[in-house]
Amino acid sequence: MEQALALAGLIELSLALEKPELVPDWGARLAALPLTAPERTQVRQAIADPAVLEVWLPDAT
Repeated sequence: MEQALALAGLIELSLALEKPELVPDWGARLAALPLTAPERTQVRQAIADPAVLEVWLPDAT
């Protein structure tokens, strides 16, 4: 969970610093983590714009 929160923060920070080329690596690492639905929700809530995570952190089906 800590790693997921850190990666979400890195994605958000990379976008804020206009370094979008870093986002795919952070996103791939985030997507590879085995997170439960509540954990995914917690990660989304930890950043200002949860929409930026949708590619790598879709709702569990």
